[in-house]
Amino acid sequence: MGIRPRPMLRGKKIRDFCRENGLLPGLGGFYGNVLRIQPPLVITEEELREVLKILNSAFTSILNDPSSSTTEVKEGTTGGKSSL
Repeated sequence: MGIRPRPMLRGKKIRDFCRENGLLPGLGGFYGNVLRIQPPLVITEEELREVLKILNSAFTSILNDPSSSTTEVKEGTTGGKSSL
């Protein structure tokens, strides 16, 4: 057995945590593991600090959650993905 990271699961959990706390990020990337934020060009320092506070809380909460870190993969398999 091997261990394979679950970036899509983490990405969704981080996005959901942010949305529950008033920040509306999107997800992108081939594996859904790119967090996208689009702050307005006129964002204030206070608003930016709030964004960073929410992101920090999201990352801390999700990265400390053992259920979102890894998944077991049987030896000799690619976890459903082609190795080409």
